[in-house]
Parts: sequence; C-alpha cells; structure tokens
Amino acid sequence: MTIYLWLDDIRPIPQKILNFCNENRFSVIRASSSYEAKKFFTQLIREDDIYLVDFDYNLGGGEEEDENGYDFAKWLLDNEIEPQYFTIHTVNPIGARNIHQLLTHYDWQYLNFWI
Repeated sequence: MTIYLWLDDIRPIPQKILNFCNENRFSVIRASSSYEAKKFFTQLIREDDIYLVDFDYNLGGGEEEDENGYDFAKWLLDNEIEPQYFTIHTVNPIGARNIHQLLTHYDWQYLNFWI
C-alpha cells in the first residue's frame, strides 16, 4: 500500500489530490493533528509505504494542541521516518519556509505539487 498523508485540521482533501491518488493507486489519509499523524505512523503505517506527506503548518485540536506541522516534521526526523517526498500547502509563509528549510537540510525531496 502506498500512502499520501494530508496533514490539515480544517481543509478537506482537495479533489486534485484525490484524483492524483486514484490515478496512481495510492491510499490517501487525512490527519487533522500532529497527534493523529503520529498515531498513524506508530500504529498503522510502515515507512516504506509513505509516498508523500503534505504539510499544513497551523494545526488545532488533538492531544498535543500546541503542536504544528513543523513539530510533526521534527518528530519524523527524530524517529528517522522519511517519506519519498514532502510538500507544503499551508497559507502561513513563515511556517512553510521553516518546514521546507528543516526537511531540505536533511535532503528530503520536495515535490512542488501546488503549481
């Protein structure tokens, strides 16, 4: 199973993503908080199944309410979990820059899906 993880607390998965996943026979999973995403990774997902993580920066709710997309990116690094690609769809430009700089520093492959 190949997985596209959509991390966002408010926005639903866009039709563009659903079409992309359908065409490539990927499973798309939506996590609405860092806590929920961590739960998917620790309980349900094998690292080699992860095609792409699509980050939002501002996240609300969940067990760890103060965590954001950057915190989840750090958690992935700390746990040595690396998807094939990552992309960022947040409207927070500083948060987007911070996630991008963090992950590209560790040679993660950025996929500019939102052009």
